[in-house]
Amino acid sequence: MSFVVSLWSVVFNYQLDKKTAAQAYIKRAISDYERRGKRLPEAWWSLQSLLYFEQEEYRQALPVLKQLIKHYPRYRYWHQLGGLYGQLNKNIERLVATEVVYLAGALDKERELLSLAYLYLGAKTPYRAAVTLETAITKKQVQENAKHLELLGQAWQQAGEGEKARPALEKAVALSGQGKIYAQLAGVYLDIGDDAKAVAAAKNALSKGQLKRPGAVQLGNAQLNLHCYDKAIDAFEQAVRYKTSKINAKQWLDYARAEG
Repeated sequence: MSFVVSLWSVVFNYQLDKKTAAQAYIKRAISDYERRGKRLPEAWWSLQSLLYFEQEEYRQALPVLKQLIKHYPRYRYWHQLGGLYGQLNKNIERLVATEVVYLAGALDKERELLSLAYLYLGAKTPYRAAVTLETAITKKQVQENAKHLELLGQAWQQAGEGEKARPALEKAVALSGQGKIYAQLAGVYLDIGDDAKAVAAAKNALSKGQLKRPGAVQLGNAQLNLHCYDKAIDAFEQAVRYKTSKINAKQWLDYARAEG
């Protein structure tokens, strides 16, 4: 079977949506090349991986992409490999493949950069997530809106970088005024020892309402740090009414009553 004839057969069947027949031609061609000890042309592996993707046969596509990367190393194949690992729920492998593309400077779309930041967070490497996201925002590759600034603040906070989380969340809350961001900002203020601002942010969070994790615990902690025990007790009494903070708030309430 000649390369030209076989390739034409694959393309012809592909255009007729006869993917099974097209795949059969590719497999025959691969066997022929392997039997002769020759390296398969890039177009064959590329077509085969495309067919596997379209038929959602992701596990079969994996070794094909690895062959492409080995013999025809291009960043688009690394990118496809990252997407393939995502389909297989292998997020660490997905992160590694995506990071190769990013470090080469070949990852520049907002959706892709945000996905990489989330992958870093999922891999418990928040510092890398924050650096990646901050760089992308600075380069205007990612829009500087409240949602993305909130994510940046979360990443810096998880990385233990409260001073860097602070400006991101202050910008986010100025843009959105959302209670959940005020609550997060209150936590950052507590982390960096700015108790007065923590009180103000926590009060704003509570006044906004409709929060899964209201800022009453942060408010109580800030009041404790300011030795305002009666106000701390009031805040913790409010916090124990919420399921998400009940246990933690009860412990702090007992402590505040003992100190007061």
